[in-house]
Amino acid sequence: MSRTWSDGRCPDCGQKPKSGNEGFLRCACPGKRWERIAGLKGTPEEEDLLKAHGFQFARSANDAEYYVGPYSRLVWFNYDGTWSSEPRPSRPDMPLEEYLEETDALAG
Repeated sequence: MSRTWSDGRCPDCGQKPKSGNEGFLRCACPGKRWERIAGLKGTPEEEDLLKAHGFQFARSANDAEYYVGPYSRLVWFNYDGTWSSEPRPSRPDMPLEEYLEETDALAG
């Protein structure tokens, strides 16, 4: 698996896009708009890994796809080849496998 972790911040200004009055997501960059990204299903290998750690696939009413795990963990796979999580990993370069092992150990 070659995905890297992302917290969704703008690579230019470092701010997380937020909803504005116009109905668009915006960061601090002038004139820049962001689209909401619903996430996608992982590869069979990623799904097997998540399942081995107690995660289940979920789809929200607005078609967002993500994984729900024990200990209130959430994992999203993004179209740009990154993954996101709640809670976030202890370091930004952490591979998904290590994140799952670390959070299992903290919870159990």
